[in-house]
Amino acid sequence: LTPKKSSKLQKLFSFFNTDCIAPKNEFCSNIVSDNLKKNSYDYIVIRYIQNAIKCGITKGHNVIIDVDDLPEQQFLKIAESSSYSILKRLYYFCKSKSARKFTNKIQKNIYHSFLPNKSQIKFQNSSYLPNIPFPHTRIETEVKVDAGYDDSLMFIGLMSWAPNYNGVEYFLKEIYPSILKSKPNIKFNIVGKGLQDDKVKSWSTIPGVNIKGFVKNIDDEYNKSKVVVVPIYEGAGSNIKVLEAMKKGKVTILSSFATRGFEHVLIDGKNTLIANDSKEFVAKVLLALSNDELNKKISCEAKQIISESYSFELFKNSVTDIII
Repeated sequence: LTPKKSSKLQKLFSFFNTDCIAPKNEFCSNIVSDNLKKNSYDYIVIRYIQNAIKCGITKGHNVIIDVDDLPEQQFLKIAESSSYSILKRLYYFCKSKSARKFTNKIQKNIYHSFLPNKSQIKFQNSSYLPNIPFPHTRIETEVKVDAGYDDSLMFIGLMSWAPNYNGVEYFLKEIYPSILKSKPNIKFNIVGKGLQDDKVKSWSTIPGVNIKGFVKNIDDEYNKSKVVVVPIYEGAGSNIKVLEAMKKGKVTILSSFATRGFEHVLIDGKNTLIANDSKEFVAKVLLALSNDELNKKISCEAKQIISESYSFELFKNSVTDIII
């Protein structure tokens, strides 16, 4: 159900309760409440703080929340953006402070919370649980690099999510033109549903850009692309697309922002390529497109670190250590 639009006064008073993060959904919370009255559960597991609030479950000795994106980070990123007015930035700065207060309170009042970034852990009843982009499958560490690949890049992600489409738009404006100048036959495949019609129209006019939208077989898209780019500069949580591309054995070039949550395993030049600015991003894309030996080395290392640090077995053990 879509919540009613709040007035300015209601938005202001929301700073003093969990509405600053998300409003309680009476329909959802009633269903949850009825189920809890009729049944006894060893554990109640919820993904996202926002969903816990909407369902009216913000405390409990058997409640586990897979936090993933911290609400305070999302609000703080807006507050730090110069593209918004001073008043809007101030509003979201205050909102982030209030969200932090209530997120901390919720985490203290539940059995356990999982977070995707070690630096976010504040309480004894919280632990690190990395997102993994694949089921219980064997990871092949042997990589064959086909030198006959076309010059091709790929971005994959939900394109209705602001950090994704803003990141790609920045890439197309600030990074891609220099790549196109050096590689006029470059192909840039953008995979993922939800891109706004106006952006589909404008981006499709750029040479080499292919808006794929939703695809049935992601593996086909990975196979068509030599390099995966992750130009993400905002958002919270961790970018699971980084791990997925590495698991597929692709050379992954990402912004330093996109390494958040994976800083302890990602090594520039060894298992990925990390760009600190747009100029460096251009240089590393061109390097990856032209150096097959480096690609093979990075691809092998990428698969190896995924196998060692992000296997299903490790994920399972992290969960069972808490609930069993």
